Amino acid sequence: MQYLQIESQPPALSLSGMPILFTLSSDRVEDFYKILALPFPDDPSAGGDFLFRNSENKVTFDLHEYFSRHSEFVLDDIYVHENHCWPATIEFSEYFGNPPEALNPLEATINILGGSIPRWKEHEFKKNYVSFNAYHLQEKPFLTWYPRLLKKVLPEQPERVYFLNRITQAIKLIVGVYFDDLSFALYNPDRQILAYEYQVYSFASGFNNLGLEAWAEVNHPGKTITHYYVAVTDAQGVALSESFLYQVNNDEYRNLRYIIFQNSLYGFDILPCTGEYDESSEVERMTAERIADVYDPGRLHKMEYDRRYSEIVKVNTGWLTQKEKKWLADLMISKEVYELKDGIMRRILIRTKAIDTTDRQFLPGDLELEYEPLFSAE
Repeated sequence: MQYLQIESQPPALSLSGMPILFTLSSDRVEDFYKILALPFPDDPSAGGDFLFRNSENKVTFDLHEYFSRHSEFVLDDIYVHENHCWPATIEFSEYFGNPPEALNPLEATINILGGSIPRWKEHEFKKNYVSFNAYHLQEKPFLTWYPRLLKKVLPEQPERVYFLNRITQAIKLIVGVYFDDLSFALYNPDRQILAYEYQVYSFASGFNNLGLEAWAEVNHPGKTITHYYVAVTDAQGVALSESFLYQVNNDEYRNLRYIIFQNSLYGFDILPCTGEYDESSEVERMTAERIADVYDPGRLHKMEYDRRYSEIVKVNTGWLTQKEKKWLADLMISKEVYELKDGIMRRILIRTKAIDTTDRQFLPGDLELEYEPLFSAE
């Protein structure tokens, strides 16, 4: 006879927005036998779930609905996102007897990273990887679904890369720089920190923020930077992350603003909007019909009892690749979106309901987005 055992459990790293499945089994024969799952065993007030075995004496328990994670957008050179990834310990016990009690506890600990694999990415992802844990171990990605060829950025664009560290170690950001004469150089921007296991760290990776122009003027006079990549390494220079490649766009735009949005892995992505824009005001009036009143001959047949005011902004993204358009599905489902314009950042609500990502031969390369700035509730 086999008593309570964990037959399968999630990988060491799982996503909070995806199923986190445990399968347990027990052959014990007892009246009213149940398995007790405690997602928060150190908190007696949190309670738990009673699970009943199926015909094969097994139960399946999904942990993800108990946990949520949070991240935030900052402009610091280095930032520790303490609530982006966190370990979770769950306890399972047999529950039986008269009176019933929890016996023979088993514990399992995994690390839960905020995020999910969105539907627009799921088919491609599952074709190549068995789990997010396998993907992270193999690719060492930054926490974004942005397409991985290169990203075109303006010098002042407030780019960030989000890195999940697996073991306690010193980490640093390293920059590889390509010049217009096809030469290459490494640059150390002195961004380093002692990183703890399964913590997320973000690094500012924008051209201006890294001080690339001033560094090039001193160390490589007469040369112009065309591309650069950023990567996270350990103290000895061994790569811990992918190399994320940027192309510097020095064009000037009359109408420029950035859309900053939380992606499906809880990092924040940046979309520069370089095309034309429209701003307008919209008022929705609430009215009610009124009936005649012999005591009020001047009474009007309608009255206005409320008004709802909104500011509406329509922006053009400028040229996008087909893969970038698909990536913007993450903007459409984002829980947290900002506009950054003239150094001022404010929350916005995306009003656009659809983005055309059809792969046509003569597909326009830009998109129009509509959003509404958000203000304090009145």
